[in-house]
Amino acid sequence: GKAKPLGEVSVDLAARWAAQPDAGPDGRGVAEWLKLDALEGQQGAGEVEVKILLTAGTGDAQADAAKAADSARWFVDDQEPEQGEPNVLHVAVVRARGLKAADKSLMGTSSSDPFVTLQFGDKKEKTEVVKKSLAPIWMKMVELPVPVTKEKKPLPSLDVLVEDHDTLSSDFLGKVTISPASIPTLEADGAAPPTWFPLCNKDGSPAADRGQIQLALKMVYDPQYDPSEDRPFFTEEVSETDKPPNELRIAIARARDLKAMDAAVPFSSKGKTSDPYVKVKLEGFSDKKTKTRMKTLAPVWNDSSFTFDLVAGQKGTSTESQPKEVELEVMDYDLVGSDDFLGLVVLKLDELLEAKHKPVSKWYPLGEKTQRSGGDGSRGSLQVIAQWRYNKDLDFEPFSAEDDVPDREPNEVRVALFRGRGLAIKDKNLLSKGGTSDPRVRFELLGGQFSDDKNERKKQEKERHFK
Repeated sequence: GKAKPLGEVSVDLAARWAAQPDAGPDGRGVAEWLKLDALEGQQGAGEVEVKILLTAGTGDAQADAAKAADSARWFVDDQEPEQGEPNVLHVAVVRARGLKAADKSLMGTSSSDPFVTLQFGDKKEKTEVVKKSLAPIWMKMVELPVPVTKEKKPLPSLDVLVEDHDTLSSDFLGKVTISPASIPTLEADGAAPPTWFPLCNKDGSPAADRGQIQLALKMVYDPQYDPSEDRPFFTEEVSETDKPPNELRIAIARARDLKAMDAAVPFSSKGKTSDPYVKVKLEGFSDKKTKTRMKTLAPVWNDSSFTFDLVAGQKGTSTESQPKEVELEVMDYDLVGSDDFLGLVVLKLDELLEAKHKPVSKWYPLGEKTQRSGGDGSRGSLQVIAQWRYNKDLDFEPFSAEDDVPDREPNEVRVALFRGRGLAIKDKNLLSKGGTSDPRVRFELLGGQFSDDKNERKKQEKERHFK
């Protein structure tokens, strides 16, 4: 579909140059948050984190880009492997040199339009295409998480493929395979040294005429991709209570062995993958979704958790009206057409009672749409952390104290305003469906009115007396 603008920001480069901005420890600028200006019809637009680096140029764009590549310090700020077992490969595709000319020219100089494809396990990333260059400069950084499998396996090698872009097909320019053991040692400040790797022939044999590619590689630990099944969620201390649970918390950690629904190359049977996300469904609440993880059969979310206030969601005042199960539907995102079904998990809330308000972490086999009691694992598995607990902040008992003078005639009416649900939408979204409201409540008694506004209530108390 057509992209929708979310906001914009303008940066005065002349003012920045006059202020001599800091180049940062890696030589690529200092990260900063810039506030986006709302576009017409929007209420707010949020912020974006960027790095802006200004340097004195020579007028030669290629020479300036080469100078920037020479001075860059790659991944200085990234977490060190000692903080946890490395689970992400950071790659900087810096540049190449001495590439073969795949596009022959009868009138001018022959050249190529090179781009790079990186593959690490089932994860693929591509650089942009550099037009008409045998010494392209990309300066492209990517994150490639370690694949999650049932059993711990050796780290895969990194496959680097350089091709010449053409409209109908791409021409092979060279490739190199880098094993984890051959990743260069980090520099003293933790930076990944840019290293030249010779490109090989299609069969992996050495080639003297295919040129070289410069890469910076660093294995790091990132909690977002933590492969440990014991990664903590919902770590607050759980107190013993006889109160019934009133809050459901669901965390989606990861999945593995999912079905491949998308071919990496159209009309090809090779390299199939999926773009999975998880939809969380609970009766009485709107559906919630995780982020989509692109081109992977072993996605890691680890940052996706959802909280459901069951008191607000139940249909009546009795806890018997609370939902009895939650559906977790794994889907494959498609840009065109409807999304593809990958598998279903149904969690029975009663089973969580045995944990006595504590979180439960478990791998659940995915089943078919009709298999509400669990699958056989042929569609893969989903790791979920679920907690059905009592949250005292949701427990509202405004009139629990006894009346001090029960034998006197009542002369006061108390009304406790707790919450609302299913209210009408009065403020509709301009660029999307739905909307919200800004609700307030007024009370009326015996012809008089009370308001939730403090100033108005004080005025009413002076003017009116109720008997």
